[in-house]
Amino acid sequence: MAKRKKRKKNQWKSQLTYELVGLGLIVIALVTLARLGSVGEAFVRLFRFFLGEWFIFLALTFLVAALYIMIKRKKPKLWNRQLGGVYTVLLSLAIISHVSLFRELSVNEVLDDQSVIRGTWTLFWQELTTGQSGDLGGGMVGAVGFSVSHFLFASAGTYLLCFILFIIGAILISGRSLADMLGKAYRRTYIFITDFMKALWQDFTEWRMQARKKMADERNEKKNE
Repeated sequence: MAKRKKRKKNQWKSQLTYELVGLGLIVIALVTLARLGSVGEAFVRLFRFFLGEWFIFLALTFLVAALYIMIKRKKPKLWNRQLGGVYTVLLSLAIISHVSLFRELSVNEVLDDQSVIRGTWTLFWQELTTGQSGDLGGGMVGAVGFSVSHFLFASAGTYLLCFILFIIGAILISGRSLADMLGKAYRRTYIFITDFMKALWQDFTEWRMQARKKMADERNEKKNE
């Protein structure tokens, strides 16, 4: 009897913990997405430090994790095939955003320091001190990824790397090979084009028949006159 009570008590504590953690994460996510007050702005700054302009993904991650914890009553997994694909796609987006940011900064000669990581920190610190949100690209994640890719593959290779990472991420998320994805896209495109052409030809045929009928009616009216 005592063991049952203890088991129920531990189960109740575990459920309560999951509920509180889930509610806390929901509050953080909603406050961040709505940018409510100083707390919301603080979380926005924190998330922007890591992912820059893609900080909304972190807030949505908190929201999804909160719903998972409250529904499943267990800790969410941090790594599986689909999540690996999401991380890969997000990394490619962060890097490409940072490439665009520093290309613009180099053209306008805004930063004197050639270090991408130090330059990103400078932009983030300016945002903290002035309170004005500027473009942070992909945040520190994008800065580190851009530094490594630029060192290994230069600027042109970085674009190619981001494209490949995006494709790899899509494959991991969908669980299908590149050939399957391209084949499915080809079939859908082919069906769409054929259906469109058939509908267009049908409309043209109907329009031609109506035009001929109208011309015949006009001729009959002239003969009757």
